Amino acid sequence: MSGSDQRAHRRVSEWVALHYPFRSFPSMPAKLFVSFAAGQVPIVLTAGPDALWAAPLRKIYVQHPVLDEDALALIATRAAGHLVGVAKAGPGEIELLPLGLDKATGLAYVARRLGLTGADTVAFGDMPNDLPMLDWAAHGVAMAGAHPELRAAADEMAPGNDEDGVAVVLERLFA
Repeated sequence: MSGSDQRAHRRVSEWVALHYPFRSFPSMPAKLFVSFAAGQVPIVLTAGPDALWAAPLRKIYVQHPVLDEDALALIATRAAGHLVGVAKAGPGEIELLPLGLDKATGLAYVARRLGLTGADTVAFGDMPNDLPMLDWAAHGVAMAGAHPELRAAADEMAPGNDEDGVAVVLERLFA
């Protein structure tokens, strides 16, 4: 590992140990840790945690190499639930959003621009971050393989994406 990689690794490890003392990753290089945590988005190493907040953020995705989305959501809600919305976004992934902002607010905005209301809409989803949208829409559809929380809240189940599930439901509804 180069000198700059070692310094970056040390900064990340110190920050993780300070903010998350229950788990650190001393053998994981900083670039790998940051890459794993950030998924396929660009990686930006900063001068410190405060630099992460230098510009407004719309959404933050959080992943962890060990914790699942339920554990991550619990930890994030306890740590910052009074400051941000926390939603399970995928297997082992959560998203942090400004309070009051979710997929339902986005769908409501678009519907309003088109002169529509929730009573005019159908929403499809597969993860708990889709729950507000399915609750807002007149008809909520969970895709095959959807998270159990979403299946419990949906009005119906659609076939999977490989079976053109969205098209199957829309063709039936608008026939």
